[in-house]
Amino acid sequence: MRAVPTLRRFDTYVWSNVNAGTPALGARVWFCRQGATANLVADLALVPGSAVTLAVYSTGAVTVGDWVIVDGNPINYLVVSSVDVALKQIGATCGVVGFTLSKHSRMTPVMPTTKNPTAIICDDPLGLLIGSQPLIVNSYGRVATYVKDYRYDYYIDLITGEINRIWIDQEGSFVMRT
Repeated sequence: MRAVPTLRRFDTYVWSNVNAGTPALGARVWFCRQGATANLVADLALVPGSAVTLAVYSTGAVTVGDWVIVDGNPINYLVVSSVDVALKQIGATCGVVGFTLSKHSRMTPVMPTTKNPTAIICDDPLGLLIGSQPLIVNSYGRVATYVKDYRYDYYIDLITGEINRIWIDQEGSFVMRT
């Protein structure tokens, strides 16, 4: 039997923070290319339009021109102007709203202006049918898809006033199956 490349399946349940054991109905799950985690000595206050060079643990899949949302909050974003993989640094400019970047904030790449996710999800394990985002949690609290990116981040927007949940450095892409 010959091996067939198939995408890894993403399948999870999303529960409410407020009512334990209750599905987070209507929550949205977004998939993005792998982001970068800040490696700062102290928190850093940013004002709109300010330029900054940030130390990171790894530059992930962040590229020049990306907009990165900070800690899953689309209001707080940076526009990436440089990426130095060897020095583990990202140069960026603060967006239209000032905010404080914490010592270990996660910066996740999104599409410029729309802030839509950047990872490619698929409706089938062969990667032939490109899916759309966000995924909406069903009445059982479940979401499932296939992710083409080798490494990716995903976050959950609970739309109930609860804090977004972020999962980083997840593994996707093709694996050989027989």
